[in-house]
Amino acid sequence: MEIPPPPPDKGKGDTPGLPCVGDPPRQTEDPMSPPCVPYFEGDNFGATWQGVTSKEIRVLIYLDTSVCHSQECTPPDDTYQDVDKIPRGACPKTYPAGDPNWETCAHVLMRAARALNNFFNARFQTYGRRVHLYAFWSGAPDAAGRRADASDNLKKIRPFAVLDWAGGRGGLNEEYVAAASARGMLVFSSQEASYTNSFYRKNAPLAWGFWPDIEHWAASYSSYVCTKVKGWPVAHSGSPNGAGDMNGRPRKFGLFYTTDPTQPGLKRFREMVEGHLRRCGLNVDGMPRGTFPESGPIVNRSDTGVEQQQAVAKFQSEGVTTVLYLGGLEGKFSQEANAMQYYPEIVVAGDLDNDNYATARLQNRNVWGNAWAVSFNLREDRPADRPGYQAATEGDPAIDTDAAAWAGGFYRDFFMLFQGIQVAGPKLTPERMSQGFHAIPPKESKDPFVAACFYDSGDYTCVKDAMEIWWDPSGRRPQANEPGCWRMVRGGRRSLSWNWKGGDEVFGNATDPCNGHGGAYTIDPA
Repeated sequence: MEIPPPPPDKGKGDTPGLPCVGDPPRQTEDPMSPPCVPYFEGDNFGATWQGVTSKEIRVLIYLDTSVCHSQECTPPDDTYQDVDKIPRGACPKTYPAGDPNWETCAHVLMRAARALNNFFNARFQTYGRRVHLYAFWSGAPDAAGRRADASDNLKKIRPFAVLDWAGGRGGLNEEYVAAASARGMLVFSSQEASYTNSFYRKNAPLAWGFWPDIEHWAASYSSYVCTKVKGWPVAHSGSPNGAGDMNGRPRKFGLFYTTDPTQPGLKRFREMVEGHLRRCGLNVDGMPRGTFPESGPIVNRSDTGVEQQQAVAKFQSEGVTTVLYLGGLEGKFSQEANAMQYYPEIVVAGDLDNDNYATARLQNRNVWGNAWAVSFNLREDRPADRPGYQAATEGDPAIDTDAAAWAGGFYRDFFMLFQGIQVAGPKLTPERMSQGFHAIPPKESKDPFVAACFYDSGDYTCVKDAMEIWWDPSGRRPQANEPGCWRMVRGGRRSLSWNWKGGDEVFGNATDPCNGHGGAYTIDPA
């Protein structure tokens, strides 16, 4: 990825500063890292925006309460924490929700955040300023609560930027992002469903995402279905014991999606996909449909599986051979399908939750063995090789493995924030950050570890490409003890929309490497 140097008011001097990596030199070992700015000396223009002084940039992490990560439950609702001042000790695995002793230990996400913040402050050019990190644990139950949080965050912290890590409780992150942007706070979000381009434009230049907006996500998935699934016969159906084999028949599609009202992005994604599929000649209006009620990386929630059971029965009775799984995550469809001896092909619109290792292993292996996905995730080999894991262990050499693993998932928000600060130059404002991002030239990726990352005019998300993956119930990702992995076709080769290579030959190549991306899910203690 090529990023231009900072604006010309970068100061004077040749004092040695930050280390550079590689040739041409970049800021860190991450192959997506920007060109290195090794030193700065001069005027950084002081207070250039709210939350910015000559010495500090205030940044807030926005999280949800009432979920447990790595079995550690969260502090009470509406708690603020100064991440620099949180005790270093890890919380016990039995740490209960709302325990009055929560202040005596550092929650696993805070350990991850502190390590990442240390790393990026040490390795990226911030022009004499240090990013000072705070956290807010939200108990917002609805849209009004999300909006109220933004108002309180401005009053209590007045941050330059927010890293939106909420999503494990009630969704509706879009409400928070809009309210925060209206109050002058930049928001960096890597939520799985993302937002529409029109949403980003409405809140420009304050809302940013590393992963694609819904338009790019929908175009990537739809173009894959239209060019690599449509027109070929069934080839990936049936169970290991031979039941439910429909191979060789013409494909008949069914649509499976969530009706979760807290995930409006998934509804918009489905609508955009339907439009693309119509334009490539598929009879979308005649396709059987099935739904599921809730979506999110959560276990032990209230989903009874009734809707999924109805979907399976409908698809089976109407002869659906190929289910288009339009984003979101649940665990009951594959269970119900196995119970009814129904083993269709499943083409997943990957969203970082339904196409990771941890959640795929929750699915029924007989059914999910027919699943493949269009995934905008990046290739990873060993979990310890993830840029986020390595950044966390450098930022805190004493960090535990649980926290380092969680850092891998949150790394990209920090990456975008610090990259934006660097390309903005010393006069830090949202407008100058936008100018720096939009100066990145468009370029197709030739490396499975590097996304095609650039910003078209009026575009505020980074990743523009994706790869093909298929679930092998017997495969093993690097260093994993349990079976099951997503195998990467052609080593994880990435493709822009409508530029997919080859035909319908996804499954069966046992030499395809397993992606090391583990992912995670949270546990609702209720």
